[in-house]
This record gives sequence, structure tokens and C-alpha cells, in this order.
Amino acid sequence: MNLPQSLLRILLTACFLWLVTACERLPSTLWPMAESEPEFVNKKWKMASFTLDAPIDLDGDNKPDSNLTTFPGDCYQDDSIIFLPNGQVIVDLGQQHCNADEPATKPVYIWRFNKATHMLQLRDVANPDNVLNWQVLVNESQKLMVRMDITEEGRSIKSNLVLTN
Repeated sequence: MNLPQSLLRILLTACFLWLVTACERLPSTLWPMAESEPEFVNKKWKMASFTLDAPIDLDGDNKPDSNLTTFPGDCYQDDSIIFLPNGQVIVDLGQQHCNADEPATKPVYIWRFNKATHMLQLRDVANPDNVLNWQVLVNESQKLMVRMDITEEGRSIKSNLVLTN
């Protein structure tokens, strides 16, 4: 079926206008936000501890490791994360940068929180198919404690991450 040129132009223009107006209505976040903000929003969180339930030798010294807090280099010690009300998670790399070319802050995740299940989901900005699920155990103004599964050497290991501000 051959469409007349004028009809084809009208259809293409209508499709373009529909796309423009649809894009204007897109939310500013990847997921809808909760009605009220959890305690962890708009605070600068630093890692206080990161432990594994089942120790595993991560540094090749033939000793099982359960405390992961000591593994990041010095350049990570002043890093922090901020959960913004718009759903973004910003990493603040502090004064000591591991890579001189890195920006001081950068959005790395989009978050959403389910109060009923206490699940905090983080969607990777660079790879949206990568979603982390954190079970929130403590959600206080000065302390955020989450439980998560991490995969190492093909096996899933339960871990606890404590953040303080």
C-alpha cells in the first residue's frame, strides 16, 4: 500500500508530536517515590562496617576474611553516599580520589524503598539491568544497616553493611 506523501508527512508529524508530549510527562525518577521519605534520605552516609556471614579468602593470604571494611584503599576512606529525595543516589568521593580524573560527586544509582517489606532497591545508572536489593534492618537518623547477598567465586554470601552519618 502506497501512502500519499502528504498523508505520510501528517502521520510522521503526529507521531513526533506525540513523542514530544509523552517525554514531557515522564517522571524525573526511574521509579515512583514513597509518600514520605525514609530516615536515610538527604544524609551523608559513610561506611562504618561491612561484614560477611561466611568468611572467604579474598586477598589470597590463605586466611578467611569476614571484615571487608579494611579492604578498600585509603582513597575510599572519605567516600560517602547520599540518597536524594528525587530517587538518585550520589557518591561523594571526598578529598582523596583514587583516580584523579574522577568527578567529586556522581550519580550512580536510582533508589526506591518499600516500607512494608523494608527493601531498598538500587538500580545502576550505567547498567539499568543491574539491581541491588538491600534488606533494611536499621533505619535511624544516625545509622543505616542493611543485609544483602553478594556473589563471590560463584556463590552467594550474606553480608551486613552499616552506614553512619
